[in-house]
Amino acid sequence: MNRFFTCQQSWKVLLALGSLLVMGCKHPPDFQVAPIPIEKPSSIVYTPNSIQVEEGTTATSSVPVIVGENIVYRSVRSTPVVSATGFTIQADGAIKVAASVPAGTYVLDVILTNAGGTSNFPQVFTVTVVNTTDPVSNLSYSVNTLETELGTADSSVAPSYSGSTASSFEIQTSPSESEITINTQGKIMVSEAVPLGEYTISVTAINAAGSREFPSVYTVKVVDIPPSGLSYNPNSLSLSQGSGGVSAIPSVNGTNLSFSIANNPDPGIIINPINGQLTVSTSVPSGYYVVDILVSNSNSSQTFTSIISFQIN
Repeated sequence: MNRFFTCQQSWKVLLALGSLLVMGCKHPPDFQVAPIPIEKPSSIVYTPNSIQVEEGTTATSSVPVIVGENIVYRSVRSTPVVSATGFTIQADGAIKVAASVPAGTYVLDVILTNAGGTSNFPQVFTVTVVNTTDPVSNLSYSVNTLETELGTADSSVAPSYSGSTASSFEIQTSPSESEITINTQGKIMVSEAVPLGEYTISVTAINAAGSREFPSVYTVKVVDIPPSGLSYNPNSLSLSQGSGGVSAIPSVNGTNLSFSIANNPDPGIIINPINGQLTVSTSVPSGYYVVDILVSNSNSSQTFTSIISFQIN
């Protein structure tokens, strides 16, 4: 048998193969290529996987590396739970922290969904929100005593202190007195209705870090109005010996006053200690008498010399 095709045989073989190829193109085989299935997200990695945020500010994490394509839905949930707007996840996977999130540590889970399914990635990110507010400390008043006269309104200076700004103040008075108050700057306000007395005051300062009490940091003393302006009208009297007589009640400034004779002109001339009216008894001998009056209260005392005279004939 001849091992080699003749030239004529070779052409016959090529013609036969060409015919088969043409027939195959006209009648392609009946088959389809199966689509490659999409797998659900398999991992998400944040680098770094935690962030620290000051309370009241916003922050955003780094963009994570996600294994999974065509993500159509993404969400984040926290432990402990905060409002729905506290933590949100952006289209690129970065996590945004809202300013409303209170101080604390939050562990976050991320949920990703694509056509292949939904994957939950627990504890993939941690957010620590810190309160950088310092509590109020070292509160003091440069002048820590207020002395005011009865019936007069007054106030202290504002205090100095360390720490973050106080949002409000409270006071406790001993003895208790509702007419002593404190304003938002820490000034102690004394109304004209505060009774006579001495009051020890403790102040509580409040800010975002909490409240702190500063005991006995201030003293309010409400004192009597000192005596002044004593006068008698008339300021001289002429009396017959043995008849006796009384002066007018004097006018005077001051509160809670008491009156006494300072120079003892004669035992028969006496004074009402409450209202300052003088009485000349029938026993006072003839003569000319000049009277000095001492007026006193808890605040001070004053002597009014030669304030009134009596001529006894």
